[in-house]
Amino acid sequence: MPKYLLRRFAEMLITLFLIATATFFLLEAVPGDPLTERASKLSPTVKENLYKRYGLDKPMMERYVLTMTGICTGEFELEMILTVTMNPSVDTRYQLDELIIDDVNRVTPEKTAGGKGLNVARVLGQLGDDVVATGLLGGHMGAYMAELMDANGIKNDFVPIKGETRICLNILHAGNQTELLESGPTIAPEELDAFTAKFAELASKADVVTISGSLPR
Repeated sequence: MPKYLLRRFAEMLITLFLIATATFFLLEAVPGDPLTERASKLSPTVKENLYKRYGLDKPMMERYVLTMTGICTGEFELEMILTVTMNPSVDTRYQLDELIIDDVNRVTPEKTAGGKGLNVARVLGQLGDDVVATGLLGGHMGAYMAELMDANGIKNDFVPIKGETRICLNILHAGNQTELLESGPTIAPEELDAFTAKFAELASKADVVTISGSLPR
């Protein structure tokens, strides 16, 4: 009986090895690579980092060895990184040749989901990391901010609050930068309790946690 089980186990390993090998070379036969479409939209530095991270800059047989080693050791999966932004903001950027005081300045806004934790999540996502952003969002600005994160491909799981997510203005003019930053909403005790529970849930699944930025009131 033990010999039979060992033989069946050996056959199973050989079968899995052959399937993994066949899958690797079939994917290699497809034109391009897994990052071709995405990398075309990224800066050269980010593109280079992604190719190095996944070993796509190496010869095919070296990639094959790395792939099989990763499967055997269980180190194939990326670490999950959790970023926490307790006081996020809808960052609005205005570019002006000159800021005229006490007069009308017509501008075209550029809006992004802001906050230091979200900046971390955005860059890590561009580098190919598995990252989830969390924190507190509320009101119409909070709903809009969730849309901005989704549009930017930032995975997010925020706790809803009654207060309104803040807006921060950044005016770039004549080589200068002027910022108008709201302080943020007031957080109720029950909302903080809800976030504590959400944080414990997400942190239990994460390998790395970053907490960045200011706190709301």
